[in-house]
Amino acid sequence: MEEEKSRTCQNCGEPFEPTCHTTRQKFCSDSCRVQYNNAKRYFDVAPNVCPNCGETIEHGGMKGNRRRFCNEKCRRTYNDMKRQEKQRAAAEVQSQRVCPNCGKDFKAEWKSGTRQRFCCDACRITYWDAYHKVNPLEKLLRCIYCGQEFQRGKHNGVKYCSRNCYLQAAAKTHIEQRCAWCGEAFPCYARDNRRYCGRSCANATRHAKFRAAQGTRLITTRQPKAWRHQLALLAKNTRDAANNGCILLACGARSIGSQDLLSDIIRYELKRDPFNGDRYVFCDGNKLKWIEWDGAAFCVGSRRAERGTYPWPSAKDGDWMEITEREFAFLRSKSIGEKSEEIP
Repeated sequence: MEEEKSRTCQNCGEPFEPTCHTTRQKFCSDSCRVQYNNAKRYFDVAPNVCPNCGETIEHGGMKGNRRRFCNEKCRRTYNDMKRQEKQRAAAEVQSQRVCPNCGKDFKAEWKSGTRQRFCCDACRITYWDAYHKVNPLEKLLRCIYCGQEFQRGKHNGVKYCSRNCYLQAAAKTHIEQRCAWCGEAFPCYARDNRRYCGRSCANATRHAKFRAAQGTRLITTRQPKAWRHQLALLAKNTRDAANNGCILLACGARSIGSQDLLSDIIRYELKRDPFNGDRYVFCDGNKLKWIEWDGAAFCVGSRRAERGTYPWPSAKDGDWMEITEREFAFLRSKSIGEKSEEIP
């Protein structure tokens, strides 16, 4: 009876005595049962057979998980084959589609990442023409430039009612700005609010306190009215000048003499009172000199450029011009020309 009761495990092949279900127990333990069922479920072969080549796998007497493949090459080959089968099946399912216009089944010719809804271009055009007839685009939009209402059309994101409005709006985005350092005009976007034409001018303004500031091609005329207008534009953005006060500038280049000579020029040529507290400025090429009465004595100042000349308005003797302190600071520091050329 004992020999009849002993059986052989279907997984490991070892003899065992059944503990329950004497007529149906096939495995010696739960671990053998789990291993055998997993092998049948995932690999569709017996636990001791390689799923790739079909050879019998020889197991040692060591404890642990049982081998499912006879070697590493079979394992990689089998996994790659299963992965490719899944990809082909997924691509086949995704490529099978139904055309919403004609209702026929078709196979998508595009890649798997794109959406091909129609079997051909004719079906696509016919479908959308019928759709737009049933659902017309009646929504009205307002032009952001002229403010008129217009129909949206078939494109989304339209902001202008016509191309003319678009071109006029695009032209206003670009303006011509004048550099605060060198005075050159340069184009830029209106929203940028740039002050300098390039990095070199911006760095020169930042380090203006540590080295001489010499601008070029700033004031391009010597006529008094045009000269005064250019000076006001260039001196508008200067930072190192006072905001209040005014001075009197003697037009025309002249030789600069002593304090008594300057006071005589103010009194007899300019027809002004040298004791009224105003500041009078004279120029002689690369030299500037100014004189001012402070209530007790004359205060005299001078400045000479090492190279270049100061741009000065040409006029008859006796003409003078009133400018602000900010403009005078610009003339002293940033208006020196590199070349002393006569400009008409």
